[in-house]
Parts: sequence; C-alpha cells; structure tokens
Amino acid sequence: MAPLTPARFDWRTGDIVAPAGRLRYMTHPWRVLTLLLTRKDRFVSIDEIAWWLWGGENEPTWVANSVSGCIVKVRHALVATDIEITGRSGWGYRARVVPVCCQSENIEFRRSA
Repeated sequence: MAPLTPARFDWRTGDIVAPAGRLRYMTHPWRVLTLLLTRKDRFVSIDEIAWWLWGGENEPTWVANSVSGCIVKVRHALVATDIEITGRSGWGYRARVVPVCCQSENIEFRRSA
C-alpha cells in the first residue's frame, strides 16, 4: 500500500491541493470539506450540509443528490491523502484525518513551503 500524502492548503489561491486534484476556493465541494473538517470525527447530517451550502433554501428532491455529488468530488480530490471521508447511507458524512507520520504517540506535523 502506498504511503498517504497530506493534503495542502494553498495560501495564495485558497485552494486545497492533493495529489489527485484540487478543490477550488469556496466551491461547494471545498465548503463541504471545510464543514466536515471543523466537525472532525463526528457525523454531519445531510440537512446540516445542505444548510451550510444553501442557507435553508433547498428542495428535498435535489439536496441529497447535490450533497452526494460534492462528496464524490471531495473524495476524488483526496485520494491517497491523509483525509478520509466516510458516510452513513442516507444520513450524513464525516472526515477522519489519518496521521501521516507517527513515532510512538507523537504526530509529526509538516508545514508546506
């Protein structure tokens, strides 16, 4: 299994950069990832994600599909990184950050150039 690579935040553009792609600043997938990371290791309901994206102005017929589409884009961009997005069918999603390098119980944080 190949080693995981940390996702990187590009301070110049606001994009989240990963080996498989880039999430553009303030697009819906970028905003979904931001929400999930602020609630790290806790499930966030589809309704809460929808409110975060559209402020309560949404139709139940397209919300789940739109949120699902955002999650697909986030997962694709984060392939082989240290961020894993998991979901419960019909309920919600969560982000889990896998430490890139561990020695005993210490986690090494790397600052990108």
